[in-house]
Amino acid sequence: MGKGNKQIHIIRIGLPDLQVMEQILAVYAQGIRSVPFLLPLRDAYLSRINNLRERIAILRTEPVRSAIQDFSLSHAELDLIDCAFTVFIAAVRECVPPSKERNEVIRGCRELQAYILSGAPPSN
Repeated sequence: MGKGNKQIHIIRIGLPDLQVMEQILAVYAQGIRSVPFLLPLRDAYLSRINNLRERIAILRTEPVRSAIQDFSLSHAELDLIDCAFTVFIAAVRECVPPSKERNEVIRGCRELQAYILSGAPPSN
């Protein structure tokens, strides 16, 4: 592995899970745009989010050799994904009334988040 943010974490992930990750990053980016902190810092952070979303989009649109793809992530990208999932889960918990569906969404997001961060397959 390299040094600092260049260390690579490789996950094997299905295209539907990549789509969920991209959608959560999109929602996270919208939230970041509305945060009134220093513009250069915000723009740099949004650039990192958008670069990751572009990588996901490219992988999702490539001719599919299999339903499962290898996807490499730097530690900085893992941190960004962790924040995006954490904020999304908190927003769902706060904004969506309690229900079985809400609990399933939260559980599914937590499992996908844990898998992405650890590389271990989500439990079913």
